[in-house]
Amino acid sequence: MALTRINNNSLSAVTSAGIPGHGSLTTFEIWELQSNITADQAPVTGWVRQTSLGDNTTYSGGIFTFPSTGYWLIQASCYFRVVSGSACELNIATTTDGTNYTNQAKAYKEASNTGGQMDSTVSASYIFDVTDTSTHKLRTNFDLNDVNNIFSGFTDGRSTLTIIKLADT
Repeated sequence: MALTRINNNSLSAVTSAGIPGHGSLTTFEIWELQSNITADQAPVTGWVRQTSLGDNTTYSGGIFTFPSTGYWLIQASCYFRVVSGSACELNIATTTDGTNYTNQAKAYKEASNTGGQMDSTVSASYIFDVTDTSTHKLRTNFDLNDVNNIFSGFTDGRSTLTIIKLADT
């Protein structure tokens, strides 16, 4: 796969060149978390779309709605700072009934920090088979496990959510 990025927040080309039987990607999005989160949050409401190609998900109140059915790759990567010995958790959660969310992929980092701070990144991935766009939805959840921890939002790609349509259902 070839990816040409991302000059001035636009994709100039995404192709699966060299992979027999596969065409170009039709939908690709990168979201960034641009505000700090200092308490548990479900769903996370601070995602801002940075780059997209094709039909986009809609995002409202922390919930992502898919534009079409198909197999969707969801990758979340979040930078955090632990100020006291504890743990941070990132979850990719989905629903197939539009209401009840289940954590599908979890990234967890425990830190034994006995002085100062520790910075780290956690990431999780999940492939979601969206068969009904009115009921199949996505959200991310953060659990800080301590009031002194923080998921950090920056505009340099430290905390990102990538959504890619892989194939039709």
